[in-house]
Amino acid sequence: MNHDSAELFDLESGKSSTTGTMSQARTQDTAILLQDGRVAIMGLGNHPVELFDPGTGKFTAASSIPSFGPGNNLTLLLNGDVFISDGQGNAAIFNQDTGVFSSIKRMIASRSAHTATLLSDGRVLIAGGTNGAEMVRICEIFDPSTGDFTRAGDLNNERWRHKAMLLQDGRVLIIGGRRDDVVSEDVQYVTSAEFFDPATETFAPAGDTGLPSVDAAFLLPTGKVFILSGRDAAIYDPATGTALRTGHSIGQNRILYTVTPLSDGRVMFSGGLKDLVSTDEVLVYKP
Repeated sequence: MNHDSAELFDLESGKSSTTGTMSQARTQDTAILLQDGRVAIMGLGNHPVELFDPGTGKFTAASSIPSFGPGNNLTLLLNGDVFISDGQGNAAIFNQDTGVFSSIKRMIASRSAHTATLLSDGRVLIAGGTNGAEMVRICEIFDPSTGDFTRAGDLNNERWRHKAMLLQDGRVLIIGGRRDDVVSEDVQYVTSAEFFDPATETFAPAGDTGLPSVDAAFLLPTGKVFILSGRDAAIYDPATGTALRTGHSIGQNRILYTVTPLSDGRVMFSGGLKDLVSTDEVLVYKP
């Protein structure tokens, strides 16, 4: 069921309150925090982009995504604009000031379930994914200053639905994912991790997590990485290339929840289905 309602969660009180209503009911949308504090909500297909202003509690429809297919991936650029790509090789820039999309050149390789990671110098590393027929091993870099895509080497391990994040030393950690065919019933997870070095544009092994899956991953203020593997929490250390389970869990049979890293290093889990029934439960994990 689609919903047009929204609410704000207060970390101090642990309580939620209703806020403005979106222009239309939506499901499985992606939200990204803009530099000016607003939130851009971008949906599947060509649904209008909506901007939420926490100062007024109101949603404003911005524009429609131009001829984009499924598999949208969003990356906030250094100048505050948003880089967006879909599973068909299309790419565009969303201007936060004007609320308008500008189409740019196509990616070198069409891919979905990929990652697009902002580098320290403002470029974007696009890695992994699948084109439906096979996995995409080649990687590429988008340069906002030129609007061009260039080759950036190949992954050591093919993967899709993986996670990637910029580490404190400027390298990118690529972790988890799947290596099976998209339509395969035999799910095969990638337990290895690898580093991308922007200075040399090369990939290097980063250890093996030993985890059956990486469903969420966020960089912590300590420089280590929080991982949710199934229902279990783990911490990955880039210095050693190892992941250790914390012994904490979000509980069984919970799906379609959101995972949000908080500014103080904690991680919040909210909503979703629990035993296939909607839940309003919010969990906060403190590493």
